[in-house]
Amino acid sequence: MLSWYAAVTVPTLLVDSQASPERLHASTVAVAGTVPGARHRRLPGGFHDVGPDVLAPALAEFFA
Repeated sequence: MLSWYAAVTVPTLLVDSQASPERLHASTVAVAGTVPGARHRRLPGGFHDVGPDVLAPALAEFFA
């Protein structure tokens, strides 16, 4: 099933947080390793609670 992600052709950023559960870290890294050219960022913050002051610069860098 992971191989499906190899067909993604758009720029892709996968984000998780330091407080995300390990299974989410693992799946995020796995998908990032499968999507051609994907980037992965692990941001400081709580699970589903990364502050805009942390998330916004990561997004700005990706879209620049």
